[in-house]
Amino acid sequence: MPFITALGYNVFDPGEVIPEFTADVGIKIEEIASTASELKYTGAMKSYLMEQLQEPSEDFVRHMALQVFTGRLTENAREKFRLITKKAFTQFISDRVSDRLASALSEEKAANATPEQQNDTPAETPQEPKSKIVTMQEEIDGYNAVKAILRSKVDVKRITIKDTVNYCNVLLDGNQRKPLCRFYFNSPNSKFIGLFGEDRKETRIPLETVDDIYLHTDKLYVILDVYLSSEAEKGAKKVQPSDTTDEQLGSE
Repeated sequence: MPFITALGYNVFDPGEVIPEFTADVGIKIEEIASTASELKYTGAMKSYLMEQLQEPSEDFVRHMALQVFTGRLTENAREKFRLITKKAFTQFISDRVSDRLASALSEEKAANATPEQQNDTPAETPQEPKSKIVTMQEEIDGYNAVKAILRSKVDVKRITIKDTVNYCNVLLDGNQRKPLCRFYFNSPNSKFIGLFGEDRKETRIPLETVDDIYLHTDKLYVILDVYLSSEAEKGAKKVQPSDTTDEQLGSE
C-alpha cells in the first residue's frame, strides 16, 4: 500500500485507514500507483507555486526574467524582477478569478432570463459598408470659389456640389447634364479642373492651388451662359403668341 503512504496516511492507524477499504476489486495496481504518483507531484507543485507566490526564489525569478529580458541580470535587475514577478503572479491569479466570476454570473443571468427577456434582446444591426466617396476640404474650397465667381450671373442656390469616386462635380440645379466644372483632386501630386466650352466638351487644366480657379473665370462664364441661353430659348417657345392675327379674329 505504498500509494496510501504517499498520500500521507498512516496505514497502521485504524483511525485513518480501514483495511476493508484499502483495495478495490477490478482496479489495476498500475493505475492506482499512477494516480497516487500524479496526486503526489501535483500537490508538490502547488506547494512550490504557493511559495513562489508569497516569496519568489532567486532561481524562479531568474527563470521568469529570462523569458522576457535579454539584458544582463545584475543584482539591481534581479531585485527589480523579483518585485515584477511577484506582482505579475498576483495579477494573473486575480484576473483568472475575475474571469471565472464574470463567466459564472453571465451563465446564471442567462439561465434565469425569461423567454420574453430573451426575445427582447435586440438583434445586431449589420453595419453598412463605408462609402469610398470622401469630399475633401480643397473640393469644398473650390466649390465656394465657383460660387463666388458666378454669383453675379446666377443665384448661388442653383450651384450645387456632387462628389463621386473619381472627381467632384459642380452642377447647375443639381443636374448631371449641366456640369459647370469638375475637380480632380484625388491625387496627392497633382490637381486638375475640368472646364466645358460652348460645345460642352471637357478640357482638363492643371492647377497649382485652389485659388487658380479664379484664373478661369471667363471659361466658367461661357458654360453658364450656354445653360442660361438654353433656358431662355425654351421659355420663349412656351410664351410664343399664336399665329392667328387680330384681323383674322375680327373677320370671323
